[in-house]
Amino acid sequence: MFYENTNFAAIVPDSIMAILKNDITFKNPKLLENALLFITHLKLQNHIYKDTEEQNPAIGYHSDLLRAIFSSDYYIKSVERLIQLGIIEKSGFYSPGNRSYQFKLADKYFFERSIIYPYKYKGVIKKIINIKQKFYKNRYLKLKPYLHQQYDNLQCLFIDKEEADKWITEQEPIWVEENDKKPKNQQKNIMVKVNYYLDSVNKIHHGFLHNLSVSLSNSRFNTVLTSFPKALRKFLYIQDICSGMVLNKKIEIDGSNTQPLMLCLYLESNKYEIEPEVKQLCLSGLLYDTIAHDMNETREWVKQRIMDTLLFTKSNGAYTLKFKDGNDKIQEIRKFAKYCSTAYPKFFKALITEKQRLELLENHPVNWINPGGSELAKRIQKMESEIWIHTLLKEMPENMFYATIHDSIMIFDPSIEDVIKTRNKILEVGYRLHGIRLPLKLEFHNIEEQEKKLYLYEFNSNTYHPEIVNENSENNSHTQCLKTFKINDTVSQDEREHTITTVSSETFEKLFKTKRKS
Repeated sequence: MFYENTNFAAIVPDSIMAILKNDITFKNPKLLENALLFITHLKLQNHIYKDTEEQNPAIGYHSDLLRAIFSSDYYIKSVERLIQLGIIEKSGFYSPGNRSYQFKLADKYFFERSIIYPYKYKGVIKKIINIKQKFYKNRYLKLKPYLHQQYDNLQCLFIDKEEADKWITEQEPIWVEENDKKPKNQQKNIMVKVNYYLDSVNKIHHGFLHNLSVSLSNSRFNTVLTSFPKALRKFLYIQDICSGMVLNKKIEIDGSNTQPLMLCLYLESNKYEIEPEVKQLCLSGLLYDTIAHDMNETREWVKQRIMDTLLFTKSNGAYTLKFKDGNDKIQEIRKFAKYCSTAYPKFFKALITEKQRLELLENHPVNWINPGGSELAKRIQKMESEIWIHTLLKEMPENMFYATIHDSIMIFDPSIEDVIKTRNKILEVGYRLHGIRLPLKLEFHNIEEQEKKLYLYEFNSNTYHPEIVNENSENNSHTQCLKTFKINDTVSQDEREHTITTVSSETFEKLFKTKRKS
């Protein structure tokens, strides 16, 4: 029989195999194979990521694994029957805007050890990973060949797990001490942070690098590095499969004030009037620093307020976790809104008006803290992705090891020529699409101080004029490019003025009512 020869059957408890063997639904070999793979993955989930089976993990209803191994018909039939047989359990949970589900093995089966062959773990895990890799590659790279290079680069990505774990262990008492100094209502559970860092290391260490996707809402290219803690990047390295060389030096070319800059371009493209100094501060890369100086706050605080006050707010769960007393969060928002409405009234007025209009276009009123902000964030993130992903990567050299992280690109073991060439290409793309010179900065990982000075000197002194390169280009102009991001129901400036004539910080506060919309 099929199930007697498959590696999956060797991992599945014999009590489950007995049930499946006698069930008419799983007489179909394809259904049985998929069911065994599903059960195996649930059983090995913790082992794959953490080398442990102490917990019984759950997997999301909409997970890519399920989409990879099941056709819709097989998926529905198999899952429904496994639930009826009591082999897996379904639990519901709320996520922003929709209801989703999770599945897990029934505890009595998860902890059953009657037939387990540890020597087959590695082979089964490898097979699961291969299925996922094939799925992701077919789904996301088939129509986007310019992403192939980065996909191949990620397959060569490794992490110094021993040093990374040691660093996390050393940081834990420092994080605890810093946390204890904060007001009680702003303290966090440090173990959540520690476990998140450890899990991030384990994913790369165990080779789970295939979980890439191109977001339909904002076109961002999400990879294992997208949410990887920045402090741990120094432990990453690339190993050239052909030569065996280990490359651990990394330089990031990072966009400065990217989302505020895209916000200015978006508002201008929709015929709003804003203060020229706002855009100029963004282009010079000094917006965050200027506001931080004016408000006597840190740069990181300003960056967070730009995100949660002007653009969007995180889900309610993250919001309440970060600020246990919601009033503290509201006070932070009010403080920043008051500053913006006073310092940049035209920009502030344009922002409020556009968010009020976008609120009407949102499919799900998920952003009850900041209506319209989520939709606006998607639009400017899509503009950002068009530069850094869907245009830049089409023109990147093939002989470089690199990985993109939203509005930055990390180059492994780069020469000065690689850095300058990439910087010039980014500037060229920015000018071609939006007629601007993007503000850029360098960040270093495992680079000696003397080398840093050399890179910085060449980066800052080696002038480049993208306007000259693009002078005779036939590519899309700024206006043509932004047509993609303009809303369909564009109205005239007079209609906008009629929509809202005066905007103050008090008006802005009305967008932050702490009452859910029905």
